[in-house]
Amino acid sequence: MNRMKTIIVPVDFSKVAHNAYLYALEIASFFKHKVKVVHVYGGELDAMERLALQVGDTPFNYLLSKLNNFVEGAPDKGDVMTKVDVAVEILEGNVVKKIVQLSQNEDTAMIIAGTEGHYNWLDQLTGSITSALAQKANCPVLLVPKGAKYSKFDHMLYASDFSSADEKMIMKFIDFAKLFDASVHFIHIEDEDDIDFTAIEDSMFNLLFKDGDPTFSFNMVSINGVDVISGLNQYAEENEIDLMVLVNRHRSFVDNLLGLSTTRQLAMDTNFPLMVYHFAE
Repeated sequence: MNRMKTIIVPVDFSKVAHNAYLYALEIASFFKHKVKVVHVYGGELDAMERLALQVGDTPFNYLLSKLNNFVEGAPDKGDVMTKVDVAVEILEGNVVKKIVQLSQNEDTAMIIAGTEGHYNWLDQLTGSITSALAQKANCPVLLVPKGAKYSKFDHMLYASDFSSADEKMIMKFIDFAKLFDASVHFIHIEDEDDIDFTAIEDSMFNLLFKDGDPTFSFNMVSINGVDVISGLNQYAEENEIDLMVLVNRHRSFVDNLLGLSTTRQLAMDTNFPLMVYHFAE
């Protein structure tokens, strides 16, 4: 009998984290997963927490009570129709290290974390804890922008440089998209040393049609790597994308893409959830 998978939700008690928690409940209900809400204690309470700490209480017990209230006191649990099993855990240490360790557990399905999204998910990620999680975790990381509400993923964007694209990576993503009956938008990120996009397009078509006509709708376009962030944002806006997916085998693609946002201010705000998906060798 297969054990139920778990979605990890790291929280800092903020409204953004609360929104990510509500989002995770919806995803967990869809996949029939459990949810574990985790707060990592860095070893020192902030000023407000120190004032709230009762005489004789310990930081661990205080934070555990606060985390339980965070979970149980949610005023709005969305449209979850199926009860989701929710657990809480307080860990002590470095946030990224502790959450990455949880990502290595066989039962961990994904991490869902909130982002502020003042300009754009990539802008906020760079140099942040969320960025480090997206780059280092051993499982998919779903990043939920501030205020984003869960809705069925009807249109998914799959972004890659396709330099080492193989059947396993693409078909695994397609299987995921099929769960939602989603249309797929394959976005090729151009590189200076790239081969002709026509050759990449032909290779993709051969793969998608190898067993006959695909049972899902799809589109393929190429975006200039020099201005990839605004290009992805514009495409997602124009095509009503519900979920962006960055697929990465050697991690260098996602690392380089995330790093691009430090050199330019983004052209627009976005509200698109982003999943960073690492495939094991």
